[in-house]
Amino acid sequence: MLKPTQNYQLLKAQTSQQLLKVVDTNWKSFFKAVKEYKKDRSKFNGRPQPPHYKKECDNLVIFTNQNSKIKDTSIILTMSKLFKETYPEFKDPIKLSIPKYNKKNFEEYQQKRILPRRQFYEIEIVYKKEITHADVNQDSYLSIDFGVNNLITTV
Repeated sequence: MLKPTQNYQLLKAQTSQQLLKVVDTNWKSFFKAVKEYKKDRSKFNGRPQPPHYKKECDNLVIFTNQNSKIKDTSIILTMSKLFKETYPEFKDPIKLSIPKYNKKNFEEYQQKRILPRRQFYEIEIVYKKEITHADVNQDSYLSIDFGVNNLITTV
């Protein structure tokens, strides 16, 4: 269905697949919400709405670790052959500097997401991180009080 479209072909295969996964997840969430809405309407403010088409400039783009890399303090994005032929000014890979690079180890990153915001683009780097569970005393409690003179008081 999408493979013959120019926009789909301009992207690398991994990027196209990631976008299709996002669309699939959105529709599955919608259908799950509709089922839940039919069971118990009190959980919702209104009837769930299906995912809408994005405006032309509001699209999320996902680059995997197969079609992009992080080297030193830069993100390097590679483009498809058709994209390079269509837009010769992007013949070389796109290199973006990481402004707040604090020597994190990005070797295990999974993907980079380019998210459109109002007047800029935000890049998220998604990577693996081992989760450590803290030993907590299940018999203790923490109480937080938001105050006027003190921002937060804990007891």
